[in-house]
Amino acid sequence: MTIFASDINDITILEMKRNQTRIDILMAVNEIKTDTALAEILGITPQALYSKLNGDINMRTIDKLSKVFKVTVKEMFK
Repeated sequence: MTIFASDINDITILEMKRNQTRIDILMAVNEIKTDTALAEILGITPQALYSKLNGDINMRTIDKLSKVFKVTVKEMFK
């Protein structure tokens, strides 16, 4: 299934277990293929990214992610 940038707003996350599902979608749209690649873009280790995506996230990281994905912070959590 191909996900287009215009499809992001149509995707519901109510049944998703963690923020990473939304991040997976944004990664696909932005052609970031692995968590390791995303961690490198953010300037953190893959282990730190895993920790952040599983609840240890702060506003600074959310802001960085929104800039990487070219969306607003609000759009990160739709």
